[in-house]
Amino acid sequence: YPTLALKWLTTQPVWVLQWPLEKEKLDTLKTLAQEQLVQGHIEPSMSPWNTPVFAIKKKSG
Repeated sequence: YPTLALKWLTTQPVWVLQWPLEKEKLDTLKTLAQEQLVQGHIEPSMSPWNTPVFAIKKKSG
């Protein structure tokens, strides 16, 4: 199948309000992101585009 061209609806950054995380979850998310940054798995971004982040605690701890 041919690849369909992506058609943007806007060139302006889109910001959608997210549900706020509890302080404990936000602190954990920041720690996990910092670990991934140090390991080189992610890189800093100054993008104005909103990106949702999911932080789901494992049942096993």
